[in-house]
Amino acid sequence: MTETEFKPGDFVVHHLYGISEVSAITTHAGRLYYRLSPLADKVTVNVPATSRLERALDREGALELIDSIPSLEPVPVGRTQGEGLRRHEVDASDRRALLTTIVGIYRHNRKAIEAGRGISRIGEGESFRKAEELLHLELGHALGCPAIEVPSFIAQRLSHLTCQSSSC
Repeated sequence: MTETEFKPGDFVVHHLYGISEVSAITTHAGRLYYRLSPLADKVTVNVPATSRLERALDREGALELIDSIPSLEPVPVGRTQGEGLRRHEVDASDRRALLTTIVGIYRHNRKAIEAGRGISRIGEGESFRKAEELLHLELGHALGCPAIEVPSFIAQRLSHLTCQSSSC
């Protein structure tokens, strides 16, 4: 068998399936395949070894990504946001694009609430929830916590960063 970039037990991010464990390396018709077990689903998928896969974030990479949130230029929320979310959703490996989209919607909704308006229906959409889920699964894996705890971890970490920078 030819040498591959990843080995069984490695965690990778596939642009469609999100964070997945490489459970095996197989061949079919002379081509190499990774057998992936996505954390988001209870399925196993075979993808060609030539597929675009990213190594999953480690703790340091996850913290670096979280710490970058205050300086992100969020995607503006508007009529084309739904289209943008669908485009970002299909590329789970583009963590920064997922994050800027999510942050943009959160900031938009926070401003709307502060102004006494309703929140954007975009934040309630399936694509938005899927983008959040994929990002939270990867961050949770890297941080060693369940994905459901990631939002509070982020809020707590960012509040500490804000306090440190403003000497509170």
